[in-house]
Amino acid sequence: MKTLAIFPSIAVFLAILTLFRLGESNKNIVATIVSALVAGLFYLYHWFTVIYSLETLMFVLYGNFISAIIVMPCLTYLGYSSLAKVTGLSFWVKLIGVAVAATLVTGAVFATTMFFSLMNNPMHPIPV
Repeated sequence: MKTLAIFPSIAVFLAILTLFRLGESNKNIVATIVSALVAGLFYLYHWFTVIYSLETLMFVLYGNFISAIIVMPCLTYLGYSSLAKVTGLSFWVKLIGVAVAATLVTGAVFATTMFFSLMNNPMHPIPV
């Protein structure tokens, strides 16, 4: 179940980093440190949460799905903002390419964490 805490922590990290980038803060190291600290605290809270019921498990699983929705636009914005600015058709090609790459990366990380969390689920009645 500890793997369920990884993906929401990544979402919190990227969301805070994106908010710092939107504010045009030039202190990138401060933004990274603050984002890492908040994501670490979120991870510790999420990691130590004891799952007593199916409702709690469903809440944690839905948190992962919501995290996937948060990660994709954040990765797209961060990826595009780090590239050189262009206009015209090149803008749309580059933006769509970054969005597709962000979606593929998010899907791969999400699928991996969900697979490992469901394979190591202590609530599963039959040991695998």
